[in-house]
Amino acid sequence: MPVAIIVAVLLLLAAEGVVRAGAHKLPRINQWGDWEVANKVAAIDQLAKKGGASVVVTGSSDINAGVDPLLLSLRLGGTRPVFNAALDGAGARTLNFWMTNIVVPRLHPDVVVIGLTSRDLNDLGSAANQIWDLVRFSPASIRAFGGGSLASRLDAELSNVSYLARYRNVLRHPFSTIGKKDKAELQQSVTLLGRPKRMRYLSKIVYSGITPDFLRRVAPMSFTKFSIGGGELTGLRRMIATLQQRKIKVVLVKMPIIPVLISIHPHGIADYDAFGRALASVVDSTGVRFFDATPYFKNPAEFRDPYHLNDAGVARFTPLLDDLVRGTSPPSP
Repeated sequence: MPVAIIVAVLLLLAAEGVVRAGAHKLPRINQWGDWEVANKVAAIDQLAKKGGASVVVTGSSDINAGVDPLLLSLRLGGTRPVFNAALDGAGARTLNFWMTNIVVPRLHPDVVVIGLTSRDLNDLGSAANQIWDLVRFSPASIRAFGGGSLASRLDAELSNVSYLARYRNVLRHPFSTIGKKDKAELQQSVTLLGRPKRMRYLSKIVYSGITPDFLRRVAPMSFTKFSIGGGELTGLRRMIATLQQRKIKVVLVKMPIIPVLISIHPHGIADYDAFGRALASVVDSTGVRFFDATPYFKNPAEFRDPYHLNDAGVARFTPLLDDLVRGTSPPSP
């Protein structure tokens, strides 16, 4: 073997040793493609060591904001708490993969509450497709469940065994990264029960009309194009089927919105009614318990935007879930 090659191998081995030895001082590497997912996986693993969760709530940002798992845990009592496994931007296809492969096998819940708005079944929503790619084809996901291109599979395995490969982006910019946490990691941090910590200030906002930012940034990712009946609806059906096979009680909730959100759909009420019919078809074919929360929330002061509840809304939504989980009927709106 030429001396140059031997020297290069020795230098690589030495560099690998140095990085391994100092890895505890380097920034945390996100192996899940999205910091909210990574932070929730870490919380799930901590909770799994303590016996898991009796109830898991899931959906996208509407139920992420709408459920305080600590408050619901205190109301329900019991030895195992509630975990909020919702993921911002996730459609039902992503939720199916997330719940059946990661959340449920680790937390072993007795009940799963699935809260959905129309955007969560929209096959043409760019946000849902983006979070699917991030979660499903992240290094951690590929290593655990396969899939992805040959290049991505090789990269996932290499980053698992080699610290040089894992920290390569950090090492390329050492002065701007070492000793500092990723801003997204901090912004998307969660409690032990999965509630986003940013809700401490976001949930204080009271709705005062659709903002230009909502119309410019949020609405186009969910409602510019709209179609129901494809992969997202299939994902919901598959998720429910898997949960039922595992003897887990499922509660499906139509999440509250401010009616102005309906007008943002390309075909207005026709699109929103298609969402309602899709939920009804799922309920008819699976027999899951269904709850329409929209008649209970007529006051815009309980929202922070057209489909996220604020603290006032959470305080009223939680008791409704309490009844649903226990199997009793919520009071009439």
